[in-house]
This record gives sequence, structure tokens and C-alpha cells, in this order.
Amino acid sequence: MSGRVDAVDAAGAGGASAAGAGHASAAGAGLASAAGAGADVRRAGDHAGPANGATTRIPIDTHVHLWDRSVVPQTWIDPDSMAAIDRDFSGADLGAQLRDIGVTRAVVVQSDGILIENDHLFDEAERSPELAGVVGWVDLRAGADGVRVQLDALGGIEGSSRLVGIRHPVHIDEDERWLSRDDVAAGLAELGAHGLAFDLVIRPWQLEQAARLAERVPGTQFVLDHLGKPPLSTGELDAWNAGLRQLAALPNVAAKISGLTIEDDWADWSEAAVARAIDPALELFGPSRLMFGSDWPLVRLTRGGYRGWIDAYRSATASLSDDEQRQIDVSTAERVYGLSEGAGIGVGVGQSAGAGAGVGMGAGASAASVSVGAGTGTGAVPGDDVGRGRE
Repeated sequence: MSGRVDAVDAAGAGGASAAGAGHASAAGAGLASAAGAGADVRRAGDHAGPANGATTRIPIDTHVHLWDRSVVPQTWIDPDSMAAIDRDFSGADLGAQLRDIGVTRAVVVQSDGILIENDHLFDEAERSPELAGVVGWVDLRAGADGVRVQLDALGGIEGSSRLVGIRHPVHIDEDERWLSRDDVAAGLAELGAHGLAFDLVIRPWQLEQAARLAERVPGTQFVLDHLGKPPLSTGELDAWNAGLRQLAALPNVAAKISGLTIEDDWADWSEAAVARAIDPALELFGPSRLMFGSDWPLVRLTRGGYRGWIDAYRSATASLSDDEQRQIDVSTAERVYGLSEGAGIGVGVGQSAGAGAGVGMGAGASAASVSVGAGTGTGAVPGDDVGRGRE
């Protein structure tokens, strides 16, 4: 499994290696622990019986992907080992899957570092009633002014009112210091001024850098995807746990319980293994800063697919109280992504809002005014690599 996943990383990054060996760092001192981190929350493995019947819990799915390879090629997909996702996935496909599971709302997340993907996701969101929000992409290296120009341009595209956040595939970016760049920090501060969250997709060795960045930009809401990709297949979780502790100490960071079956053996992942990631997350973040994500359609690569994963998630969080289950299933996502009204957010250019509150970009800005072209991404085709790479 490890070799197959690592190969996906290399292919998806356009040949860029995910350098990371030796980068794992011990938890740093000086980061105060966030209030309400959840010290009293029962551990995921403590199944004293569900507070609610498992089948009655309907979480918001905060992490799905859609792609049309005629618009955005997904060259990282290996047709042999990834036959289950070797095709296009539309909003209609997602809707059928969600209805089968019983989930009614989802947030679609970018899978490429190019601007044109935003148009595609906005269009899908307009036609898909289940899509409550879009996490798109802009080039954050453009700094505050450049990010403002890009957001203004996106505001002129139909469906942009669904924009709730931005993500960049940091885990496959060739610049290993991307999280430490001054222009990126300025761009992230601009996201916060527009009420947009920033999704962090990173590897365990990048958790310390991410914590420093989140501390540097306190007005922006950060969302850690896939709990920082714990290496469940190896079981070597000490460095990941230390980095997770650093990020969880910051009140402007939330996290997604998502993509964990991809981090274990695809064909033989276990609830016990994923509980080893969920346990510390519950203790460090608490339900009020955690949310559910399926990582569909990539979850199709793993045993049991979507249903197997959501059943494991419900089981792992069954011992939480009714209120805690409501938080982790729904309330955190509504607050962080501004989904309280059951839809995306709209924002007037120049209008400021609290991080995570949600703003929209004013209409009237032309997409043609974007000065940062589609070629300014990472060079990595998908922003979500499978396993140690592309979720």
C-alpha cells in the first residue's frame, strides 16, 4: 500500500516529491492551549452506547470532490489501482451517493491549483441542491492586493455566492517553505477580511509550520483537512500527534475527521486504526472544532466505500453526548463555513467579516480582470492526492 500511495504523490505533483522524511518536529512550546479543547470528551474507542441511534445522525459532509477531466485533467489517477475513481464525477453523481447514505448537505473542495476549476465548481453548486458551499482556489502568493483582485473577479461568476473558503495543495507544493512565505500570510489575512476560511491539506511534518502560520494570521479561520494525514498504515504517530497538538492549541483552527481510511490499508483498514487518529483529535479540538468529511469519491478506493467510512465515524463518536454529536455532525461546519442558512455565502467586495462568518464577493467584477493567470498554481494537477498525497 505504501508504495502505491507514494507513487500517486509523485505523479500528482508533476514529479515533485513530497519531501518530508526527517521534517517531523516535536511539539513546540509557547502556544497556549485553546479554551474548550475537549479534555472531558470521551475517547473514540469508549463505546458506552450511542447517545442517539447511529442511523438518525445526519452530518454535513464537509469534504467532497467533483471533476470533469475535459476541464481539469486528473493525471494522478492510475487506471489500474484506482479504477473506482477513473472517471468524471458530477454533482448529479454526488447527489445520488448522498441520497443513498442519507446526507443532505455537502461542501465541495478544489482538487487542482488553477482558477478555472472555480468556475466548474460554482456551476456544479448552482445545479446541485446538496452543495451548500465551495472551497475554491486562488494564488495566495499574490499577497493581499493580488488575492483581493482574484476574489473580486470570482465575484462576477454565477454561483460564487457559494464560496466559503480557499484551499491550496500545500502537501505537494514544490516550495517546502510555502507556509512560511510573507506573501502567503498577507494573502491569508485578506481571506480572513473577506470572511473566508482556509483549508490546510498538509503532511505531518508540515503541522508545525502550519501552527506558526495560523498563529501569525489570527483573523483567518483555518481548517485542517484529514486531521493532518496521520500515517495510520505505519502506526508511527508520535510526530503527527505532537504537530496536531500545536495546531489544536490555536483557537482559529478547526479540523475535519476525513480521509482516514485512505491513510490506512485501503483494502483492510480498521476502525481501531482510525480511532487512533480520532481519539487525540477529540481530546485536543473537542467536538466544537471538529467536523465530518467523506473525501468522496476517493473513499470509493477503500473497503466499504462511503457507507463503511460513515458507519465507522458514527461508531467512533457514538459515546459523545447529544449536544456534542450535534456539534461535530453539523454545528461546527455551519459556523466555520457560514452554512447556517443551509447555503453558501455571499460577500460584498471590501466588506469585512469575522473569520468563518462568511462573506461573499460582490457581483460586477469581471473574471477577465484577474491578473494572476491559471498557470500560477503549483504545477500539481490535483490538489487532493490519494493517501499520503491527494485527498
